[in-house]
Amino acid sequence: MKRSSHRRPRIQWLPLVAILAIAFALRVSYIDRQSIWYDEGLSIYYARGTVGEILRNVSQSDHPPLHPLLLHLWIELAGASELSVRMFSAWWGVLSVALIYRLSQRLSPSIGTLAALLLALSPFAVWFSQETRGYTLALALVTGAMSAALDLFPTGRPARLTPRWLGTIPYVLLATAALYTHFYSAFVLLGLNLGYLILEAREIACNRPSWTRILSWTGAQAIVLLLFAPWVPFVVIQLDVNATYWHGAVGWRQIVRTTLAAFSVGKTLDGPWATAATWAMSGLAMLGTLSIWRSRRDRWAVLVLWTWMLVPTLVLILLNRSRPKFSPRYLMNALPTFLLLAAAGALWLCRLVRRYAFAIGGWLAAAFLLLSMATLGGATSRSLANLYLNEHLYRPDFRSVARYIESHATPDDLIVLVGGHSYPAFTYYHRGPQAVLPLPDRLLPTTEQPIDLRALQALNQAIAGRQKLWLVLWQESLADPTGLITDALEQTYHRLGVGRTFHGIALFCFDVRTGPQFSPADMPSTPLQADLGEQVRLLGYDLPVRETHAGGTLYLYLYWEALTQVPRDYKVFTQILDQEGTLVAQHDKVAGAAAYPTSHWPPGTVVRDRFLLTVGSDAAPGTYRLIAGLYDPGPGLRRLPVQGEGAHGDHIVLAEVEVIR
Repeated sequence: MKRSSHRRPRIQWLPLVAILAIAFALRVSYIDRQSIWYDEGLSIYYARGTVGEILRNVSQSDHPPLHPLLLHLWIELAGASELSVRMFSAWWGVLSVALIYRLSQRLSPSIGTLAALLLALSPFAVWFSQETRGYTLALALVTGAMSAALDLFPTGRPARLTPRWLGTIPYVLLATAALYTHFYSAFVLLGLNLGYLILEAREIACNRPSWTRILSWTGAQAIVLLLFAPWVPFVVIQLDVNATYWHGAVGWRQIVRTTLAAFSVGKTLDGPWATAATWAMSGLAMLGTLSIWRSRRDRWAVLVLWTWMLVPTLVLILLNRSRPKFSPRYLMNALPTFLLLAAAGALWLCRLVRRYAFAIGGWLAAAFLLLSMATLGGATSRSLANLYLNEHLYRPDFRSVARYIESHATPDDLIVLVGGHSYPAFTYYHRGPQAVLPLPDRLLPTTEQPIDLRALQALNQAIAGRQKLWLVLWQESLADPTGLITDALEQTYHRLGVGRTFHGIALFCFDVRTGPQFSPADMPSTPLQADLGEQVRLLGYDLPVRETHAGGTLYLYLYWEALTQVPRDYKVFTQILDQEGTLVAQHDKVAGAAAYPTSHWPPGTVVRDRFLLTVGSDAAPGTYRLIAGLYDPGPGLRRLPVQGEGAHGDHIVLAEVEVIR
């Protein structure tokens, strides 16, 4: 008997040890197979600086400082290889599995074991455990903070510490660290405080208040706020100036749907398997809620878990009405509660099967359980296989691009990055002597200040004395939505062949031995001054060729300037008309670009628009008029009135063109 009593504690730990081994194996498998990409490159770029540089750089971004500071220490110890920097995230991912096990033990050992297994197998958690970012660190800290907080709750079975305030120390440290890791951790803490207030109000209503407990909890929140206060001014500044998202709105249905799918099967699976698995996991979570609620002793857990999950979701839904920047990873801190509820639901079905083994209810429970497990097992295995092996779902391949350039470039070549915010990821791999020019030269993307004509002057200076120019395009629709750089290079220099393609990135090469060729910025070859609707001014145009044959194409470039903040997204019409006004060529498009319409143009910004006008094959030789204007694409297609040079009511006459035989 004594022997078995000594063995039992060891046996109880065996499931957790096995689950942690599974979690570790999944998180290190193929961990360095994919290239470092933008977000990872930025994390490494920050972490490679001094402590002062890290604090200065992240204060100008939407990133808190704790993750780059800890990554800085890790790099000092373990190096900055792909394996090393990603292992930093993997360890936090494994720790999260252990922490959800501890948290779930408050309900039952079985729930703790199954919840830990679900997190260990979660493709969503595995993905971010293989990415050099702060999400798994935040997940571990939030899960630990929640577990520590429950020791302070009215029904959280507090540890017997004397004095009571000592029990707040783990929570304060973990909650503060979570805030310094990811700002959205605050939403989980907000939900936690809402749950506490409701439970404490119940205790007061039942004449069971503990003022010591209330003061301890209130004091803990005050200390957390005080410790985070030094960084609050930087958060406020970023809320005002951050422009890494498009204007508009993300609907709440899309937020809920994509988050549930990510929590269930991760980022690397869609289609019927993903849909079925999402319904299965969501159904188990609802059953888990019901099963916990049935136990009077554990009803407090339903409130805590649902406020943990719902409050961050509701806050993000509200934020996305005015700041539509959303990804399921922003709600990753709520993943443990979703998986915990699903684990509780699966175990409740197991109990129903045992209790009603020979009844219809037991058969239905068994059928749903088996179907859910089969669906989730199949979806999880497919998602993990895609994560590891499906190259079409990999991160952008900066590694291969950098290595290709190094093996084919000469020391006098120039590398141009569009968008320039890919500089940290590209230079993580690039070790050659070639100069690298990021356009625009910013670490963070912005939708409000894309590349403009001034970038051509930067190109002029950089091209001088170069042999070849390597153009790397990634997120160019964000950085250069009108294609200014690509068009300018295509028109000016001979494009050379590149021997291969790259996942997620475009690479072009140009012979630039003729030297700088670009005209002064903001100077169309044919200047004009025509105002449209007192909102937008046409500054002029480029028309390189003014004659073509029937079926031929003319290239037209219009130069726009926003006079004020334009309230709507207008479209441009460009037309070639004969003397009777018959249309022979037309090209309509969104002014600027779909990714950079007029409502996004800051006043004073010059935007160059490209148009291709293909003349009808039956057009007779002769002289034709080239006109342009703006119109509202809404009902009625109302054209904007025009004043100034070339104005003809609702359009501008630009030039005469010839159609020849």
